[in-house]
Amino acid sequence: MPSTTTYYDLTLYNSTTDGSELFSSFRAKLDGIGSDSNMIIIDDALWSIQSQVLLKYNGASFVSSSEGGVNAYTASGITSITSYSNGVGIILVQNVTNTGACTLNINSLGATNLCKIDSTGTIVNVEAGDVIANKLYYFVYYSTKWVLMTDIVPSELASAIHGATSKTTPIDADELVLSDSAATYGLKKLTWANLKTTFGVALGGMINGFTTKTTPVDADGIVISDSASSNATKKLTWANLKATLGTPTGSIVGTTDTQTLTNKRITPRVQSVADAATVTPNADTNDAVDITAIAQAFAINNPSGTPVNFQELTIRIKDDSTPRAITWDAGYVPCGVALPTTTSSSKIMINKFIYNTANALNKWMLVSSVVEV
Repeated sequence: MPSTTTYYDLTLYNSTTDGSELFSSFRAKLDGIGSDSNMIIIDDALWSIQSQVLLKYNGASFVSSSEGGVNAYTASGITSITSYSNGVGIILVQNVTNTGACTLNINSLGATNLCKIDSTGTIVNVEAGDVIANKLYYFVYYSTKWVLMTDIVPSELASAIHGATSKTTPIDADELVLSDSAATYGLKKLTWANLKTTFGVALGGMINGFTTKTTPVDADGIVISDSASSNATKKLTWANLKATLGTPTGSIVGTTDTQTLTNKRITPRVQSVADAATVTPNADTNDAVDITAIAQAFAINNPSGTPVNFQELTIRIKDDSTPRAITWDAGYVPCGVALPTTTSSSKIMINKFIYNTANALNKWMLVSSVVEV
């Protein structure tokens, strides 16, 4: 069975699903003279549209006005208008954008308010910026007023935007209306994703251009993105930043700066070993090795890591009340003190080494070895 179009009920045939039809019936539906043929329906629709267009603009006079006073526009020499009467149409262009309610006086027939139809269908005075200079507007005279027939004017658009439903969390595909200054202020759209990207770049430029402040005070604020609050923008005061970082009273120590430290304690990094057949210090993470209860002969390997010239390493040894043999790796050498070969029963032994790169030695030199008395 043939189907029809949505708006004008034009007959549609589907050669796959529709049944057979006499050619005469088929032709009558397409271009017959009956009121239900496709061509008659299309013809009637086009005539209706043409009639509406002619009704709107036919006979409209072109009026070019100038501002005689603030928001008071005048035009003369419009020979087609000798009186104001309902239904008279004009195409108006003004030389100055209106700044509020305004009037138009054609051929000295009298100043008449320029009006518009608001969102409720009420005829009201135009508002500031509704009639922009050097643009064409179609007005019709009705009941002592010139009524703007344009569908949307700036103030009505603003009202429509104000009355729209709010969206609190835009997503990247959302769109905003934009007047493109680079395209003669043509209407364009801007996606939320593009706005964020552009704003991020602009914000960076703004920050880079700010005046520098060399000495912050406690009340100064820093902008942060709060990850605990969906990355909302928050303010962090200088006082809170210092409290969080534990601000020292003196200068901050830099990793490559030449500075003198006063009243600072350096806590040694200690590797603790109770008992093991081999002990390997780490020159990158340990300053000392504490062997507390060695119960077997053992070896002390070369330290791992990358030591530097004059780096110090302390190795403290205590056995389990039985002397134990000590074997030192090749990276340890004596320097006025012999490398000990055995522990002292139940006594603490402290061995102090300094790393030496001079003459490509690259060895840990024993400069002190003492035993508890």
